[in-house]
Amino acid sequence: MTTIRLTLLAYLSLGGSLAATGRSLAAVPFCLLALLICGELLLRAIPGIPAGHRPGIPAETGIPAETGIPAETGIPAETGIPAETGIPAETGVPAETGVPAETGVPAETGVPAETGVPAARLGLAAMGGLVTLPLVALSLHVAGLQVRVTPLAAGIAATVSLAAAVALLRERLTVTQQTVPGQSLAGLPTQRGPLVPAGSRAMPPQNAGDISEMSPGWHAAAVAVPIMLAIAIGGVATRVYSASPKPEQPGYLSVALNGWAAGITRPVTVPLRGLVVPVRVTSAGLDPVTVSLRVRISGHLVGARPVTLDADTARSFTIRVPALPPDGCLRPVRISVGTTSAGFYARGAGKGRAAC
Repeated sequence: MTTIRLTLLAYLSLGGSLAATGRSLAAVPFCLLALLICGELLLRAIPGIPAGHRPGIPAETGIPAETGIPAETGIPAETGIPAETGIPAETGVPAETGVPAETGVPAETGVPAETGVPAARLGLAAMGGLVTLPLVALSLHVAGLQVRVTPLAAGIAATVSLAAAVALLRERLTVTQQTVPGQSLAGLPTQRGPLVPAGSRAMPPQNAGDISEMSPGWHAAAVAVPIMLAIAIGGVATRVYSASPKPEQPGYLSVALNGWAAGITRPVTVPLRGLVVPVRVTSAGLDPVTVSLRVRISGHLVGARPVTLDADTARSFTIRVPALPPDGCLRPVRISVGTTSAGFYARGAGKGRAAC
């Protein structure tokens, strides 16, 4: 598939991901397809094997490099005439008659029929796309932007656009370098190899760069290098994230029941002399402060005392709950510091009954 078509397909996939926001099952396929295309475009953008073609076969000719036919000769790729057949290019012999059917060379391309997309390239494209997502998220964090669906999609779209532009530039430069102005078909020799009878079964030369003929070491390297690259990039990204400035957490005050009161699980009976309740007040992320520790029963303030707290400390205090009416009614007891509070239910001593 051409670079422009891949780019348009990536944009459509990102649009589908945005449209499916909030529905994971629908968004995941679009997102994975966009990342895979992004990785493929990155492979086409970096220096190396021309994208979408076998090694040694110029993208614009389809002629194997080892045949000895320069890419600038002007021989159409659709002739399908291998160089070793000995059939002169100017004979006018149709491609479908001079090339034995068992050679496996399609008449319209001149490329062996087994040409396909190597599995290693798919793996590299998938790895490149998956690495792109955390890098875009890290870039958004460093820029002070929120890591949300829309900014992530915009960042991936920008990466796709940049990779596509570089890939198109590489393709244009490759075509320019392989074209020699002023040379025409007329200057070619009429014989390019020994004459081979038309009925022979001469096979086209195998491409020395075919990935299927690579040693196991190359296959291992094709797997190990992306993994090591992902680990290295992930390590650097983690270090940058750890060292990047982060917003300070807001300070707070908290109060909680302490001692025996921490185990209260049912209403407490307050004796006639009152009840002493231990509490713990904690200050975190604040400067030294003096606050009021208040006690309310059924919403009415019955006691308050000032307490001083140093920065990032926890102190224990006791508060006194006065005797409650002996009517058997439950009343909420709330102990508060600022906007935080803790409490329990209590009733007065005695067996009196009243409408509560």
